[in-house]
Amino acid sequence: MDGFAMEGLLKFAANFGLAGLVLVIWWLDQRTMARMLAQYRQDMVAVLEQYRKDTEAHWKMYEHNVELVKRYGELAADQKDLILMNTQSWTRTQEAIESNRFCPMVRLEKKATGVQG
Repeated sequence: MDGFAMEGLLKFAANFGLAGLVLVIWWLDQRTMARMLAQYRQDMVAVLEQYRKDTEAHWKMYEHNVELVKRYGELAADQKDLILMNTQSWTRTQEAIESNRFCPMVRLEKKATGVQG
């Protein structure tokens, strides 16, 4: 406290005595506590607002993850179809190679009876 406030307290104490001084000190303490409580409330409001924003961000991430899983499922189904078509194509290619219908010499040899060679 500065000198002016101390001088005022001494005059007040002289007029109202020790009970008045205790009352003033209690009033100053209550005013300080009220300011601290108001600051605490403001801080808690800010913390809760930040928590709400973080929680909303987490929910948005979960929603985006669900969308990602759905799209991944669609991609997997498309990939499955592609693999099936590719397997069918290679199966036809393998059958064509084994039967060798494209070489005229082999076609003539297969028509011959008996052991070739």
